[in-house]
Amino acid sequence: MNVTDVFSDQTYLVLPTKTNPRVYLAVDNHKMTINAFKLYNPFSKKAKVLKAVATFLSLYCNPLLKLLLPTIKTDNSSFIKFLEGKLNKELISSVYLATAKDKVVLQLQNSNRILGYLKYPLTEQGKERLIKEEKGILVLAKMNLVPNLILSGTYEKSPFILLKNLEGTIGEVKDEEYVTVLKALKKSTSFRLENHPRILNLQSKLIQYSLTDFTN
Repeated sequence: MNVTDVFSDQTYLVLPTKTNPRVYLAVDNHKMTINAFKLYNPFSKKAKVLKAVATFLSLYCNPLLKLLLPTIKTDNSSFIKFLEGKLNKELISSVYLATAKDKVVLQLQNSNRILGYLKYPLTEQGKERLIKEEKGILVLAKMNLVPNLILSGTYEKSPFILLKNLEGTIGEVKDEEYVTVLKALKKSTSFRLENHPRILNLQSKLIQYSLTDFTN
């Protein structure tokens, strides 16, 4: 799958440039645009200035936007049509290309509200990472540490996952935040090897089999 296979029927703002795209942001109306820019969180000062200028033009000077910054017009892709069938909703996608270029992240909007964020791999390494991420989310969801996935499945033999939209801030995670999660994953009990339930169960079975052989 190529990045062009995840577009919806929409006008997209391409940042930072068409030749070096990082995001494709849906900008056909005011609310949609506000939501779309939540997908773009640059860290460099230059990129932050570009985001600020692009946001202003997108919201208040849309005709000027198309003259000063690169935009493209697209139709619904087969993948978006596939997702619309699965979710029974009309969808607008904004697209983020991962730095490693191993996957895309789609912000899916319905009726100008963020439905969630979908991850789809572009490479074999991306597939492996996504499968691991899905397993991790399922474990954390069982512990009520993260919401359950909205949807997971495969498309063209590649996995995808759709995560619930969560409000938050982008930045470095504080030690106490991830330590809390790690502590929740740590087992509350420990055993000496000789007293471990699996070892005791194995010993019991060995004794049982030995007695069976002896009586026969």
